[in-house]
Formats: sequence, structure tokens, C-alpha cells
Amino acid sequence: MSFGGIRFLRFPRNRSSSPSIRSSARAVRSAAGTAEGVLPGEVKPVPLQYGPSFLTFALYLRFVQFLPYERLSELCRALFGVPLAKGTTELWERLLYTNLEPFEEAVRRLLVETVVLCVDETGLRVAGLLHWPHVAATERATLLSVFKRRDKEGIDYLGVLLEYTGMLVHDC
Repeated sequence: MSFGGIRFLRFPRNRSSSPSIRSSARAVRSAAGTAEGVLPGEVKPVPLQYGPSFLTFALYLRFVQFLPYERLSELCRALFGVPLAKGTTELWERLLYTNLEPFEEAVRRLLVETVVLCVDETGLRVAGLLHWPHVAATERATLLSVFKRRDKEGIDYLGVLLEYTGMLVHDC
């Protein structure tokens, strides 16, 4: 949608609510006529913005559905009529990574303090090259990390076993 030269993408928070559209300080034309408004603090006067629900949707498609950048961009263009640049998605991924650091550390501490810990690794192709996902898990928490090698350095990169003193379970 475009209002006053600014395009907005918003999704409803749940099925019963309708999408919320924020207006700009410029005149807004709609079926009901013209309205004036002030941009909220998080909305900048630029041609296109993605709201937090759209950001969540795009990251879900990248990390849960494993959509490559190009297919994600094609999908956004087909569904919403807007492009989604790879650089925008990469920026969101970096923000997500940074914002999840405290959560990841909390999971790591939980795993280090557990009595029984399951650990494993398996091969995975990343850009055509063999990498190794290493995992440490309990019934309540899982930490997964992908490393270029299968050896001790890869296991240490996960950051759990260096401090762990309990019982390990592995499928070897």
C-alpha cells in the first residue's frame, strides 16, 4: 500500500485483527477521502518500509522453510508486489543474530549445567562445501551450530563441552 508517497507492508497480529497502516505527515488519500497524520517514531519518510511482522515473516521463510534469498525475493514480489533485496534480508539476519545472543548464552548455560547431555554431528553442504552441524541437546533445550570441520575445534565452537562435567550421550 502506498500513502502520501510512502509504501507500507503490515500484517495482522492475529486473524481477528485487521492490518494497521500508519500515515505520513503528508496528505493520505483513501476511499474515505484525505487525512493528515504524523509519522510514528519507528516510521521514516522513505519510499518503502517493512514492518516488524513482515520482517518476522521473511526471517521465518529463510530459517524455518530454508528459502534462498532469490526465491524469497520472488515470493515477496509475487505476493505483495514489492522487491526484497538480499542486502535487506542479510541486515535483518545480522540483527536477529545479535538480538538472540543473550538467549543463546542462556541455552548454553542450561546445557552446561544439565546432568545428561546428548551430543551429535552430521555432514551438510553449504555453498557446495562440506560443513558439520554440531548439536548439544536435552529434552528441553537444543543448541545447534554449523562449523567447517568435524574435529575438536568444531565441537568447541559450539561452546558447551569445554565446561561440561556430566554424562554425555552420543551415537558412536
